[in-house]
Amino acid sequence: MEMVVVFIKNEKPPCYEALTAPNVRIEFIPFHAAASVREHTIDLAVIDCGNDFEAGLRVLKEIKQCRPDLPVIFIAEASSEEVVLEAFKLGARDYFRKPLDLFALRETAAKILGFKRIRTENGPEQSGRSNDVIRAQFPLSDNLPEKVLRAISYINDNLFTPLCLDLIARQACLSKFHFCRLFKLNVGVSPKQYCVFRRIEYAKQILCRQGQNITNAAFESGFNDVTGFIRQFKKATGVTPGAYRESQGSALTKNSNILR
Repeated sequence: MEMVVVFIKNEKPPCYEALTAPNVRIEFIPFHAAASVREHTIDLAVIDCGNDFEAGLRVLKEIKQCRPDLPVIFIAEASSEEVVLEAFKLGARDYFRKPLDLFALRETAAKILGFKRIRTENGPEQSGRSNDVIRAQFPLSDNLPEKVLRAISYINDNLFTPLCLDLIARQACLSKFHFCRLFKLNVGVSPKQYCVFRRIEYAKQILCRQGQNITNAAFESGFNDVTGFIRQFKKATGVTPGAYRESQGSALTKNSNILR
């Protein structure tokens, strides 16, 4: 059983039911008890600070001092790039702004927990692209219609190549109009948004590797235009790819110092 802990300042928001899954348990802990991470076996932490960015960042710092290895998702109301960068520098794995994209939140949590399972079973993840790893990052729900599942499988298998909506819709045996409607109804985002989200998540992994540049991250993750990649990356994460890469380097250095 995997444990996801949500650190909240006020009462429990109902939206976190989106994180529920088989073999995943969710608990809620108030900000003042952040140090309790030392006493629990936790696989993923989520910090919901609302508009109180300073309190959220303090909790993030406290968690990382106690458990530098613990992956953390930071959630706040719409905020400045400075807050986003500070969260990344303190060690946040990802950052979400409200109103929440529940699909993206659920998939990010599944990716993080999936990577922890892969690392536990097979050792550290290897560099290079792997469709098996992509599928492990984003497990498909058995509750989705078969036509949507076929389309998602096709996207995952061809994520790093140019994807045409006509071909994706053909996998679902539907017209483009009916396919897009069915996909968004069940997944929560359009097929195009889904593809972009997948590619940006992979680009984040590339940017965390030492010596990787933004152009490599763009083309390796399936974007054919560096300018478009930078624009989409900032729209999705709140920061540019360069700022994200720098923040991840700072986080690794800080965690390394803590471990010493």
